[in-house]
Amino acid sequence: MSSSPHAAAVILNHEGKYFSYKDLELHIHPKQKPYPPLWFPSSDRNSIEFTAKHGYHTVLNTSAAEAGKLYAQYREVWAKHRGDPGRHNAHVRAPKLGKSQHVFVADSDAEARRIGEAAYQVWSEHLTHLTRKARQARPAEREPAIARGGDAPRRRVARRP
Repeated sequence: MSSSPHAAAVILNHEGKYFSYKDLELHIHPKQKPYPPLWFPSSDRNSIEFTAKHGYHTVLNTSAAEAGKLYAQYREVWAKHRGDPGRHNAHVRAPKLGKSQHVFVADSDAEARRIGEAAYQVWSEHLTHLTRKARQARPAEREPAIARGGDAPRRRVARRP
């Protein structure tokens, strides 16, 4: 990226549903080349094949036992496809795998559970809004993991030390 006023501009032409640009000069370019590493967080075991093939960094929102199985699957698929042409994150030497965990700290276990579970419900509803909306359009296509006998993420609450 150059801050020189004489740096070559990239010209953007785009005609879209919501935005249109004609001969727009873009003087600011991403510092990271070819672009910042891509992340694909998920709790859906069906996404592992896609994320691993493309070498996305990922964060799983599932139980520790399920995450371990998915990490193993990810590493196996990634090893097979790490040299494939056209991968989205091909510029990343070694993808990062993460695990998210919800923790709420309060003065007592009861208070942490009461406040934490209410907050978790709001978070979950926001996070899954588009998925639920898509299911309404195609209700038989997918069902929640718990309905299939899957492992639900465990919520943890703790009191302040």
